[in-house]
Amino acid sequence: MPRPIPRVTIVLMAVLTALVLAACRKNEPVRIGFVGGLTGRSGDLGTAGRDGALLAVDVINASGGINGRRIELIVRDDQSNSEEAKRIAREMVNSHAVAVVGPMTSAMAEAAIPLSNAAKLLMLSPTAASYDFNAKDDYFLHLNLNNDTATATADRLVSGLGIKSCALVYDTANHAYTRSSAEAFKRELAARGGVVTSEQTFNSKDPGSLLELTKTVLARKPGSIFIIAGAVDSAMICQQLKKIGSTVPVFVAEWAGSCAFLKTGGNSVSNVFIFQHFNSDSRSPAFSDFKNSFTRRFGDEPDYAATYSYEAVAIIAEALKKNPDPSQLKQTIIGIGQFKGLQGSIALDRFGDPQRPFSMMQVRNGRFALVE
Repeated sequence: MPRPIPRVTIVLMAVLTALVLAACRKNEPVRIGFVGGLTGRSGDLGTAGRDGALLAVDVINASGGINGRRIELIVRDDQSNSEEAKRIAREMVNSHAVAVVGPMTSAMAEAAIPLSNAAKLLMLSPTAASYDFNAKDDYFLHLNLNNDTATATADRLVSGLGIKSCALVYDTANHAYTRSSAEAFKRELAARGGVVTSEQTFNSKDPGSLLELTKTVLARKPGSIFIIAGAVDSAMICQQLKKIGSTVPVFVAEWAGSCAFLKTGGNSVSNVFIFQHFNSDSRSPAFSDFKNSFTRRFGDEPDYAATYSYEAVAIIAEALKKNPDPSQLKQTIIGIGQFKGLQGSIALDRFGDPQRPFSMMQVRNGRFALVE
């Protein structure tokens, strides 16, 4: 009959096993997901976001990672397809990601939020900005808004330019964002005595003739046009307006504020206005360093999607350094509340909704320039 193992030996073996497991966990990377549309007409948004997130991961890893653990970024393309967004959300849960940066559009976020809530997996979106996401106690936090820029656009038209009529054009493929932006704009324009002369919609997955769309928009002789769509589609609509010879002032939503808008539109987007929480002319030392590093690595200047994605990774890392328990990540981020952004402070309220300043920009000489 074998002799029983002494109790002290059992205790020592348990302690040794615990130490080995702890060491293994310490060597395991911290897995953070990135989800965005990397292909298709809105691929510029996802690609810029991915690149900003990659740069943040490299910077954090070079400085010791998160409490000695390296970050591993799990990049996935949701293809701007809601079913794919849901599938990827389930994959992120199964891969034990501690958080997800993304999705990058409101429509994809709307599809994924129920799954992240059920799994209590934090999603921190750099760019999804539907008003419907605000003031919700859930596992979706975001770094961008749209109702304040819609308000500012309405105010600029009436108070700044003396224009009281506007035609709305928006993309229904990202309805969660475009609808809430359109409703906020209409409400604020009406409050200032203005009127929306017409609303024209299209679906960027099957846009049809943008020339016919612009002809319809101009038929009601609006004093201005507000386009709520992605960069490529907004630029192409501006091209059609230029082709017709329109001189009506044009505003675009922040969704269009990327390098793709400038490259696709060329001279057709000159003088177009946009309100952004992002300021490409920022002189913040942190942004200047980021901008130089990003440009050297990726060949383009960073836009708002790249900048906010970098900030999202940095916020997650800061919170995990303070409290490494991923199940407490949401509470830790909200508890910290105030974060250093690349262009200034980012304040998140108790729902994880952001407060950050915005600026009016105008396209001049092929770039977004600050309007003083």
